[in-house]
Amino acid sequence: MNLFTDDNKKKVLLISLLLNLVLLLCLFFAVKHNAQLRHAAPAEEPALVNVDTRALRDNAADYGVSTEYLQLALPDYMVYVHKGEYVFELLDDELPRHGYDWDKLVFEGERAWYRDEAWPDACLGVDVSYFQKEIDWEKVAADGVDFALVRLGYRGYSEGALYEDELALANLDGAKAAGLKVGAYFFSQAVTVEEAEAEAELALQILDGRKLDLPLAFDMEEIYGEEARTDSLTREEATEITQAFCRRVKKGGYQPMIYGNAAWLAARVDRKALRDLPVWLAQYHYRVNYPYDFALWQYTATGRVQGIEGEVDLNICFDPEEL
Repeated sequence: MNLFTDDNKKKVLLISLLLNLVLLLCLFFAVKHNAQLRHAAPAEEPALVNVDTRALRDNAADYGVSTEYLQLALPDYMVYVHKGEYVFELLDDELPRHGYDWDKLVFEGERAWYRDEAWPDACLGVDVSYFQKEIDWEKVAADGVDFALVRLGYRGYSEGALYEDELALANLDGAKAAGLKVGAYFFSQAVTVEEAEAEAELALQILDGRKLDLPLAFDMEEIYGEEARTDSLTREEATEITQAFCRRVKKGGYQPMIYGNAAWLAARVDRKALRDLPVWLAQYHYRVNYPYDFALWQYTATGRVQGIEGEVDLNICFDPEEL
């Protein structure tokens, strides 16, 4: 049977023409639509997604979210862990904030350097005690260390006896002789105002009139993993004890300072009652997420310095001339 008769050929040709016409029309409208899109007003930026801060706070512990991330995500809160619980505390506008720019913080290996024209005298230091054994302070100075905070003494956290650090005088005199700026600290486990005053008296006795370039710090802190005689102190009691030590130190001619991590400063003492005292902050992060003002930052407990056997705490002092 011959399908390609003249009539059939005419029909096939007509259908082919119609199909081509449809394709041309489709192409025409597609080009026109694209031209309209090119000349149309730009689309609006998508709206930012609001973070559900309540959900973030409620679920942080379940997912093990770090306090560093939470502090970044919740800039209106002070975030820390206290007694195993996350604490979200609205920032207190009555407390001054620090003005440090963490983009100016540079790490070279384990060492941190703060390079900011606003704080041109920022410098590196160590804090030491009997645990660092005998120190070659000339080697320490040659390794780029500018200052030292020396433990003068301590109170036992169980029985409460007072002790002088066996290497306090050697460290004070050795660091000074090597050209370092020198400050000091006393590890406290006082549970009464009277005990705090006794600790200050021992610190003054050990110093025996020596000039300090940096403050004398009151170091009361959490004893992790063991019971301590200070565990039961209320916030008010710990604050009064801190004030008593610092008053006696100041009366003795030295600038007092308080030491603590973010949780201690937020939960265990009344920071507003201590606002006139410079703060030595302990926070082992690559950048600080503590929002309030502080003068020194202890950023690691595992530093290495020539002249010191084993690990040592490293610190940045942002403006030693102001202390």
